[in-house]
Formats: sequence, C-alpha cells, structure tokens
Amino acid sequence: SQISNDKMLAYSENNFRYPPYYVVKNDVGCTDTFFAEKKSEEAHLNFVSEIFTPNGDGLNDVYDIDAKGCKNFSVKITDVNGKVVYQSVDPKFEWDGSFIGSSINCPEGWYSVNVTYNIEGVENTEKRFSKVLLKR
Repeated sequence: SQISNDKMLAYSENNFRYPPYYVVKNDVGCTDTFFAEKKSEEAHLNFVSEIFTPNGDGLNDVYDIDAKGCKNFSVKITDVNGKVVYQSVDPKFEWDGSFIGSSINCPEGWYSVNVTYNIEGVENTEKRFSKVLLKR
C-alpha cells in the first residue's frame, strides 16, 4: 500500500514540551504516527539508578540524579514513614545514605525521591517522583 498525500503535522503549544508528530494515512484508511523527538543536551533530568550501596567500596556509594539545566531545583528524600532524611537545592547533590547533616546512617530499605524544578523557557514547574533502594 502507498502513503497518501493526506498528512497532518501537529505541535504542542507549550514551547514544544511534547514532541511534534506526523500522522499518515494509507489508501485503505489505516493511520500511523511518527514522533519527532528532539534530544536536548542542554536541559534534562533523569533518575539514574534505583539502588545504591553506601558501604565504602567505591562503587555506587552515593545516590544522585543526572540533572542539567534545571532551575529552581529541589530534591527531598523521605523514608517509608514520610520523614525527610535528605534534602538539597543543588542539582549536583550526592546523598551518602546518612540522615540530614549527620554521620548517622539511614537503615536499609526503600526511600521516596521527590524532585521539583523548572526548565529554561518552560513556565510550568515539573514534579518528578522515584524510589531508591538503600542497600549496605
């Protein structure tokens, strides 16, 4: 089957917050959608791992996030009871598994990671959530 000339190019109105996409329809009415993803080297936030092992062996001893180009960044890490064990406004933070401002180690287990930030040129505040397993 051939692709017809019935094409539609669609965009989001929020500074391309969502990628533009291209919809095509063949001669029997079937459609397909192709997304044009723009990878930004300038601004991004990615949760890198779901586990870290702060045991002093030099491997995965800290938990961090790959954040670049984020403004108004804030991370808050809480235990299963909702108690804040770590927080920072530095996108290049490294949590070593200890309680805020102390050398006392947090116990092994799952922790919630809550991040808020803005991306340059986008008005909305982004909120992201993840979990991380602390294993000694």
